[in-house]
Amino acid sequence: MSKKKITSIVKELIVDKVSEMGLLIWNIEFVKEAKDWFLRVYLDKNDQEEGSVSLQECEELSRFLSEKLDEVDAVEPNYYLEVSSPGLERELIEDWHFERNIGKLIHVKLYKALDGKKSYEGTLVGFDSSVLSLQVDENNIDISREQVAKANLVFVF
Repeated sequence: MSKKKITSIVKELIVDKVSEMGLLIWNIEFVKEAKDWFLRVYLDKNDQEEGSVSLQECEELSRFLSEKLDEVDAVEPNYYLEVSSPGLERELIEDWHFERNIGKLIHVKLYKALDGKKSYEGTLVGFDSSVLSLQVDENNIDISREQVAKANLVFVF
C-alpha cells in the first residue's frame, strides 16, 4: 500500500477524535528511516485554543489510533507510531499552515538560488497558493512556491 494511502487512512480514522479533543491534524507522515518505518501524526491546538498540545493528549490519541489501526490492519510493514506536536519550529507544508502564520518569522530554503541566495529568513507578510511574500530587513521578497524546498517557523529565544 502506498504511503499516501496509509496517511489518508490514518486521517480518516482520527479526524473525528482529533476534532472532539479540540485539536487539529497538522501533518501525517509514513516514512522509512534506515531499516525502520515510522508513522508520525502531528497535532496542534485549533484556532480557538491557546497553548500547546499536552503529553496526555498525544498519549490519548496514540492509544486510540493504535486500537483503530489494529482493527483495520491497514499498514503492512512493522512501524513505530509517534504522536506529537509539530514543535515550535514546525514545518509549513499546506496552504492553511502559511495562512495561519502570516505575520510570523519564517525560514525558507529554496531548490535553487534567488538573487544569489538559497535561503531567506523574514516575516511572512503575504501568501497565496503560488507565491510567498517575505519582509526581509526593509525589503519585500516574493518567492514562488515551486522554488520552496522547505519552510519553517523560526522561534526566537
